[in-house]
Amino acid sequence: MHDQLRLLETSFNTNQKLTTEVKFELARELGLPPRQVAIWYQNRRARRKANTMEDDHKKIQMDLGDVLAGNIRLDKEIGMLRNELNTAQQLLLPASSSATTLPSLTAPCNDHPTSNTRGDIICNREMPACFLQ
Repeated sequence: MHDQLRLLETSFNTNQKLTTEVKFELARELGLPPRQVAIWYQNRRARRKANTMEDDHKKIQMDLGDVLAGNIRLDKEIGMLRNELNTAQQLLLPASSSATTLPSLTAPCNDHPTSNTRGDIICNREMPACFLQ
């Protein structure tokens, strides 16, 4: 029995498609009807396909878990960045309505109409567009 299975598995691992010649040769060597050899091959292909699909499903589930964990991490990072932005906006916005010149926190924002030549940012009650890019 184990020798029959070993011979069938070895033959299957060599070629998953059973040719007529191989079917009759295996049937003769194993003392089985050719139809039984063909059914064994068919069942073995179905089992391999099911195992492959199960392995693929497990991999997809693991990938999904990684993506969901990444999304959670990014959501937390977005929350922290929003808090930092709110804090920066509160620090940069003056309490009075008069304009105040603050030193630039980033590279000069020369393309922004409210920037002066030194790169300082003129802040009124709204956050300059260069901070939001």
